[in-house]
Amino acid sequence: PQDFTFETTSPTTPLQLLQAGTYCVALTVMASDGTSYGTDSENSPNCGNPGNVNVTVLDSPAASFTSSAPPLYAPTTVSFTGAGTNPNSSTLSYGWTFGDGPNGSSPSPTHTYAAPGKYTVTLTVTDGDGKAGSVSHTITVLDALPTASFSAPSGLAGTSLSFHGSAADSDGSITSTSWNFGDGGGASGTN
Repeated sequence: PQDFTFETTSPTTPLQLLQAGTYCVALTVMASDGTSYGTDSENSPNCGNPGNVNVTVLDSPAASFTSSAPPLYAPTTVSFTGAGTNPNSSTLSYGWTFGDGPNGSSPSPTHTYAAPGKYTVTLTVTDGDGKAGSVSHTITVLDALPTASFSAPSGLAGTSLSFHGSAADSDGSITSTSWNFGDGGGASGTN
């Protein structure tokens, strides 16, 4: 056990112990006439004296997670894999915030992002003693890429060929199109 001295005039003493371990707690009461009564933690290395108490401070669990590999284009569903280590050997519960409103509680959830943006995702793992550990990462969802397609006609050399193309942007509009015919020539427009 670890020993330290902390003096106060209050019968109730909050004390934040920053390191995990076992602490031997003893109480000594001093009267105004100089007399005292108390337990002696220094003479009880195993905290065996009546009135002494072993106090065990537990470590908090640690959280970590991974997500689908970028690039991510909106709308997109992202898979998360959460993990927690718990030095106290109790079960862990998982709590997620995805940065756009909805939350989750599965160790390995999926979440759909409808719009592009930067989202802070936080996983908090909590053990049976109420101790918690959290980790946050930023997920970047990009604007959806436009799509293009065309039909390629066949014909004889020296004749005029007509190409017909189409383009779409699921979250916006097409502002321009351009063609490259592979012979140094080009054009603009979808037809």
